Amino acid sequence: MPKKTPTLAAALFAAFSMLPAGALAQGVDLNRPGSLQLRQTAPLNELQTLQNRQNRQNFQDQQQNYRQQERDSNTRIERPAVPRMDSNCQLQIYGNSTRTVCR
Repeated sequence: MPKKTPTLAAALFAAFSMLPAGALAQGVDLNRPGSLQLRQTAPLNELQTLQNRQNRQNFQDQQQNYRQQERDSNTRIERPAVPRMDSNCQLQIYGNSTRTVCR
């Protein structure tokens, strides 16, 4: 049974709950154009990291499910019965030597 992975919403809640109250609005100086962008970039990078981890975990879980389904299927591919042609060769023994005669 695959382990339960936290949902994206739970991961986002955990990420934003670790931020101090008002962290996005704190220290924003509207006179400096890059100030707001720097404050918004850090949480977006964390969000992207959490999404990447979640996507990677989902992919690994899916691959594990596929491998388990293959193990459980137990379907063996049988080789088809193909008629064989037997050779019409006879082995003839002459003293200490043999000779093969094919017709």
